[in-house]
Amino acid sequence: MLTAESRAKRILNCSRSSGGPAILLLAALVAGTGCEDTLSVDTPDIVRPENLNTPAGLAAFRAGAYGDFVRAFSGEGDDTAPSGHVQLGCLFTDECHSTNTQGDDNQTDARRTTDTNGDLSAYYTDLHRARFAMESTIGRYENAAEVDEREEAIAEMQSLAGYTYIQFAESFCSGVPFSTSEGATITFGQPETTQQVLDRALDHFDAAIATATAAGLDELEYLARVGKARVLLNLADYEQAAQVVAPVPTDFLYTVKYSTNTASQENGIRGVINVQQRNSATTNKGATGLDYFGAFDSGDPRTPYEEAGRGFDETDHFRQLKYPLADSPVPLASGIEARLAEAEAHLDVGDADAFQAVHDDLRASIGLGSVDVLGMTQEERVRFHFQERALWTWLEGKRLGDLRRLVRNYGLDSESVYPTGAYFRPHYPTFGDLVNFPVPRIERDNPNFTEACLSEAA
Repeated sequence: MLTAESRAKRILNCSRSSGGPAILLLAALVAGTGCEDTLSVDTPDIVRPENLNTPAGLAAFRAGAYGDFVRAFSGEGDDTAPSGHVQLGCLFTDECHSTNTQGDDNQTDARRTTDTNGDLSAYYTDLHRARFAMESTIGRYENAAEVDEREEAIAEMQSLAGYTYIQFAESFCSGVPFSTSEGATITFGQPETTQQVLDRALDHFDAAIATATAAGLDELEYLARVGKARVLLNLADYEQAAQVVAPVPTDFLYTVKYSTNTASQENGIRGVINVQQRNSATTNKGATGLDYFGAFDSGDPRTPYEEAGRGFDETDHFRQLKYPLADSPVPLASGIEARLAEAEAHLDVGDADAFQAVHDDLRASIGLGSVDVLGMTQEERVRFHFQERALWTWLEGKRLGDLRRLVRNYGLDSESVYPTGAYFRPHYPTFGDLVNFPVPRIERDNPNFTEACLSEAA
């Protein structure tokens, strides 16, 4: 039976069999030796501590941490891999519906996810593994001298660590603890509020901006600025969010990368929707879901899809075409998000003309005409803005955070923005009323974690 400490170690373990730091580290270190050295080692099953902080060792830790982030963000193309942030958020909101026979997916699709849900527990573990790997790798680079790409590695890892905390804050209810490990010693974390989790993200983004700016790494500075603005939007600090992203060009794009080397390195969003057909792109989900397909059918290029016969459960299935290839990259941060943050700042102060201008410019860039917002009420402008955000960021893992903001920051009723009404499977007659995910039960091995959530509010 696993003890609390051994379970925590499993959550914090930053190596995994599908290309994690240990395997990448071994490959990198072996690549620097000759064939005779490789065949005549004294301790073939041990990586010596002095080799971990070499350039090859650090590069391997960086690659492994990045791989852990990708797995938590979007799963893997392998059909045995658990879902990531994008897939779970896609099912929980109005972007996807389940075409699976598995109960875990159907729970999430129906807004009834329990704290024993296997997919949720795996995602939670993967996300902790990713943030721990990022922070550990940052520390290793900071303690290294004269290593190639040192500032680049630190700035990127600082930002990606910030994005892991955004995912915790946007996915889970208030009350996530963050445990740490130093050798064999586990320090169990205390449950933290959503505000505290977002503050952790801010710290990482501020550090990344400072590192990237000092090193003249513009693209990584923009990555951190867009991440920081996303945190500030969650905190309803719209003016500051707009100021932070002002230097970010509209054509900026940072993507999460994939590869066709192995199935586990392929785009997991495409894998679960287009290949395995266990999730389906959807439209008009429940009584409140957006009409993503209708937008595309009317000439909007942002939500491409196609009919695909039957899904895994033999119900109607629709493929997404935003990520058509196994190695199609997924946007994590973009200049479009920067402009949308500025539009939201205009919305907040009631500057309808400036709000209109931002949306007009973005829509014109893809051949779409203007939508007149001047005659709308403030609530109608809010709904229009979040509809545009949904279309621009479709299948990028941002919709759940936006729905929570509509409830928390704008005071809209949750049942007017989340999927609601009759559910199409007989074991759930209606959608549930969850607005976020519970902290999985596996966290109860942490002696500091005594309640499922500090708050279940959005």
